[in-house]
Amino acid sequence: MVTPAALDTPLPTPGEFREGTLRLATKDSLDRELLLEALEKAGYERADSVVEVGQWSARGGIVDVFSPMHPSPARLEFDGDDIESIRLFDPTSQRSTGTLDELLVLPLVAVPETADAGATRLLQYLPAAAPVIVDAPRLLDETSEDAPGRRPLAEIIAGRPRVELEVLAAGETDLTLEALSVDSYSGKFDRLVDDVNRWRGEGFSVRLVAADPGQAEHLREILHDHDLDTRVAEGLEAPDPIAIVVGELSGGFAVPAVGLVVLAETEIFGARRRTLRRPKYQRGAALTAFTDLAVGDLVVHEDHGIGKYLGLRTMRIGDKDADFLLLEYADGNQLYVPSTASTSSRSTSAPTRAPRGWTASAARRGSASRSRSARRCARWPRSC
Repeated sequence: MVTPAALDTPLPTPGEFREGTLRLATKDSLDRELLLEALEKAGYERADSVVEVGQWSARGGIVDVFSPMHPSPARLEFDGDDIESIRLFDPTSQRSTGTLDELLVLPLVAVPETADAGATRLLQYLPAAAPVIVDAPRLLDETSEDAPGRRPLAEIIAGRPRVELEVLAAGETDLTLEALSVDSYSGKFDRLVDDVNRWRGEGFSVRLVAADPGQAEHLREILHDHDLDTRVAEGLEAPDPIAIVVGELSGGFAVPAVGLVVLAETEIFGARRRTLRRPKYQRGAALTAFTDLAVGDLVVHEDHGIGKYLGLRTMRIGDKDADFLLLEYADGNQLYVPSTASTSSRSTSAPTRAPRGWTASAARRGSASRSRSARRCARWPRSC
């Protein structure tokens, strides 16, 4: 199911799409650096931690990549130039959620909107005889004020068989299915309030969707400042003519048949990158991955006590690069901990997250000033 605008969006040709797709399987042998170059060429963006589609990261013998083929990112573990394993993982907890024998990395390179009329469109990926089902025939000849150069739907699907749902009938009752896209306001609240008031005057119920309660309250205050008072309701079925609801919605829509307009955050505030919130950790919880840490966090080391995490550093060891966690102690002393130790449950040098209230000055690296409680916390995090 797509909108008329999506049907007219320029795309790579099917051949270019196939050539740009990376097919990675366990036991495959390939140069890791060439893989990273291929990810960049495919339109993927390097990140410290992979949390959304289109990102990749690399550290040591591990490459993380988030392909739209899967609901979560994948982790490739290399043994030299061989792919030892491919696992899906939760980006918030870093825990594995499943294994894969093969990973398809789809290309994400966008084609400029200024591409000429001969550029590839979505329908060219389908057989010529594939019918197009139109649920709102009145859209066939409509044009968009926001994109005056966009072709009418009738021109886009010309020459293809089509089914118009509005003319179907069941007995004596007409079956009408009509859902319309909505405009984007991108933070222009004066225009948003004008349209909301117009919809209310026409008898529509309006629902504004926010991602979380904090954002919902923020939106309520903005609307109040623009002389539009509303409240945060529990769901779409609230009796209010206009209300804010909390939920996840990728894009808004309007259903004239039931008098409903729903706007998502992307239409209200403009498109923004979605980030996943990390869970709160218990005091003294053992680290499951070094990506659990943010610069400035306090950790407890088994042998050296409480230090401040300063980030990840890559160092040359022999003929290979290795990643280390940099910890700072009292008097500016520093300690480099191998990243593999931070995620190994058997390692005695693995740091753990410090309990609340501890400070980095509580211990000097390697000194006797580190308390017995710090040693106990490092060995048994759940007792802190």
